Amino acid sequence: MALSEDILGAFEGSDQPTNLGELFDRIEGKGFGLFLAVLSIPSALPVPAPGYSIPFALVLFPLAVQMLRGRTTPWLPDRLRAKPIKSGGAGVKFFKAAGKFIRFWEKLIKPRGVAAFRSPLLQRFLAIAVLACSISMMMPIPLTNTGPALGIFLISLGLLEEDIVFAIFGLIVAAAGLTLTGLILFAIFALIRSGFSGDFGEMMEQAELKVKAMLGR
Repeated sequence: MALSEDILGAFEGSDQPTNLGELFDRIEGKGFGLFLAVLSIPSALPVPAPGYSIPFALVLFPLAVQMLRGRTTPWLPDRLRAKPIKSGGAGVKFFKAAGKFIRFWEKLIKPRGVAAFRSPLLQRFLAIAVLACSISMMMPIPLTNTGPALGIFLISLGLLEEDIVFAIFGLIVAAAGLTLTGLILFAIFALIRSGFSGDFGEMMEQAELKVKAMLGR
């Protein structure tokens, strides 16, 4: 069964999950792909919201560490597993919206290069990318969240269906997002060194102008 059907099906009927632990127990066999997809979706949307990504990144980071250490299934602390999902509440609406969003992408993914996912080297390479992207998502700075989050989401799709094409696509998007983050941080550092005395908003405007100049736009 597709992941979108697993998620949406969990909230149909009277026997709905009451906490995150129950939900993830029902959606079994999806490994890290499930967690990375669900946690990256809110920040992957093209809505500039500095700081909004931080809570999701704080969960993505330890998941990436687990992948890097070679775990094949994710572990969540009991406190997070016990987080309630109230019927009709914001949590249910979020997971239903996530399921519909994933359903669109599932039309494009399929098992390709399955043998590559048997390699611990690929798992660690993807983990390093997710780790770096989650760090970028923790920054309350415009333009440092969406690209890395989208990279994680595309990587998660590759993991879900063992699709090397989407995994590579995710790595490319992640690299582009991290490059933009690096340019923004470089521009901010240059402004600070030059003695910039404006407020944060003005600094970001100047930083964006510097980045556009570096990119030749």
